[in-house]
Amino acid sequence: MILLAYTHALRNSELCGLQWDQVNLEAKTVYVRRLKGSISGEHPLRGTEIRALKKLGPDRRGFVFVNERGEPVSKSSFQKIVARAGKESGLTVPIHPHMLRHSCGYRLINQGTDILMIQVWMGHANVRNTQEYTKLNTVRFKGLWSD
Repeated sequence: MILLAYTHALRNSELCGLQWDQVNLEAKTVYVRRLKGSISGEHPLRGTEIRALKKLGPDRRGFVFVNERGEPVSKSSFQKIVARAGKESGLTVPIHPHMLRHSCGYRLINQGTDILMIQVWMGHANVRNTQEYTKLNTVRFKGLWSD
């Protein structure tokens, strides 16, 4: 869950609402159904994601992430999973699922990905939302001036 949320910049509700009919393991894609007025779209799945999804079992109907009772994992349960993972990782600040979405944006900016590509990846309807991720990117200034 954490891998998909981070890689695809999913909101908590987008992740918990993910259904198997949005996942195509053969084509190696996932249809990201965005919320909050964002733009939905198809994303490629990497090998690590495909292998992890295949481990979820042969019954690929309904919700992708279900609890031991077969019900969809709730947003509050995923929030607890992320908080626990943060503590176990030794992070000194409490973390929540939306931080995974922001971390994706910052990572893509810091690796030099085009801002318009990031806008589409994250589903932002307006590029101004994507520009927020450039504020902490000092790497972008490297090479601006020569000695």
